[in-house]
Amino acid sequence: PGQWKNFGVTYAAIYLSLGSLLRPVRMALAVSLTPVYSAAVARLRSRLPYRESNPKLNRTLALVVLSGILNVVGTCAIIAVGAWLAGVITGVPAFPPGCRLPWARSIGHSNRSIGPRLHRWGATRLIRS
Repeated sequence: PGQWKNFGVTYAAIYLSLGSLLRPVRMALAVSLTPVYSAAVARLRSRLPYRESNPKLNRTLALVVLSGILNVVGTCAIIAVGAWLAGVITGVPAFPPGCRLPWARSIGHSNRSIGPRLHRWGATRLIRS
């Protein structure tokens, strides 16, 4: 409560400074990835069932499926990298020592603590070295 003004000012400052600086990079990335995306859509169109009977539906379906998959996977990857990077910078591991994964038994692994293994991969090793 009462912090929206400060948040708005900070958000606007970051958006105006980084957004303007990164706009050419985003544009170059979009232009360079367009042929790759077009080729992926063409490959998916050739595998979908409506390629002869309804090509417009086939193209729309390919675009929706590919965009949906890329958005979900891309967003998850960006969040994972951001969380890992924040852990590296701050020295706080993503999983605390002694943490147990609830699905570890269901995939055939023992329900051992994953903390020490993740601790080896995590922030403290990178910051201390």
